[in-house]
Amino acid sequence: SIGAGENVLVYTSDEQSAAGRAHELGRELGLSGPQVGNAISFSLAEMTRRILECSKLNKLIIAGGETAGCICRALRLEALEVGKPIDPGVPCCFSLGRYKLALALKSGNFGARDFYVKAAGILRQYS
Repeated sequence: SIGAGENVLVYTSDEQSAAGRAHELGRELGLSGPQVGNAISFSLAEMTRRILECSKLNKLIIAGGETAGCICRALRLEALEVGKPIDPGVPCCFSLGRYKLALALKSGNFGARDFYVKAAGILRQYS
């Protein structure tokens, strides 16, 4: 659990059946495919903000460019200090705003197969 200082993974499914159900529900609500994706990203962003409000969490690894953007906007992370690279194209970053966080913002095909293990190890160094 977060309170015990353990790593916690929150993710959306990439299974076709789950994605299909989400898009089907979105169509029923009158949403386009991109609007469904945005709704999911904004929901994850709000959930992250709420977790930060009630915990001492100070490290995040966020995958997905749109999701990372939504979370950064929801947390009002307007400025980041760039640290050492985790993998080519994916540095460790530090937020300079209200939330003092060590971050890894991974988008697209950046990062090696073991990226998440490396990122967790590097971010663990920061308190």
